[in-house]
Amino acid sequence: MKQVSLLCCTLGCFLLPSLLIGQPYFGAINSTSYDRWALGLNLGTLWVQGDIQPQIPGYQVGVYAQKSIQRPFDIRFSFNWGQASGQDLSPTDGLRFNPIFNSPTDTTGQFDSTMAIFQNYQMTAMDAALEFKLNLNRVFLTHSGDNWDAYVLAGMGILLSLTKMDIYDDQAGAIYDYSTIPTDDLQKARESLKLLVDGNYETLAERDFINSTFVGKYVFNTQFIMGLGGRYRLANDLAIGIEARYTFVGSDLLDGQQWKDAFSTDPNSVRQFSNDGIVRIALTLDYTFP
Repeated sequence: MKQVSLLCCTLGCFLLPSLLIGQPYFGAINSTSYDRWALGLNLGTLWVQGDIQPQIPGYQVGVYAQKSIQRPFDIRFSFNWGQASGQDLSPTDGLRFNPIFNSPTDTTGQFDSTMAIFQNYQMTAMDAALEFKLNLNRVFLTHSGDNWDAYVLAGMGILLSLTKMDIYDDQAGAIYDYSTIPTDDLQKARESLKLLVDGNYETLAERDFINSTFVGKYVFNTQFIMGLGGRYRLANDLAIGIEARYTFVGSDLLDGQQWKDAFSTDPNSVRQFSNDGIVRIALTLDYTFP
């Protein structure tokens, strides 16, 4: 509900200047620079803001189509694909309620519930979104600033995610033995973990089968997006830019972890109850059609 309220407030801020400013802005510039469709490409990094320490950089690539609907406002349709990973450098224990580490049916993932574990994950995500941009320079500058845009954006869409963990040593034929990993030196822990894990994310992370919708192995979620960016026109039909976005997702399992370090017998007392998010930073390149 907080995410929906935040999105509504943001869109309200977008619409208010339009009501106050109105049509006169169209006479201040060459409108043909703004009323055409642009096709763009973005390339950058992403990571999950969650319970496991992210490894940066992850990577993402996407395409988008956008068009101005008034001088201050653009509408955009975007499609993105990316992959993020994480590796804790400090041990986690008390995972007795996580079926991935304490499965009664899968002996390959049978950890002792009191065993310290250095958690990791790899998440693959695909998303589609409808976004609205408010170009701040077009609001405050009537006869200048036509070659660049500084903007904020908000939107919503769908997200398909698949999260896996690397908890099994293929060569040894057993789960990893984390007892050899030092816990008092983060640099030594990082080096030891690189030697221990094989980078084959073979195990599906914990999923919520009761409250989630699935498309094959992928988990289906709605997403709400907020961001900011800058765009500079190299020519009348070509522009480059940089953009940062934060994606709110109604799931605490994007990184496969939702449990605190505790040995309670009540799962509700050790569940995090905090949703994960996705941070994206990307360079953009777009072409405006005649």
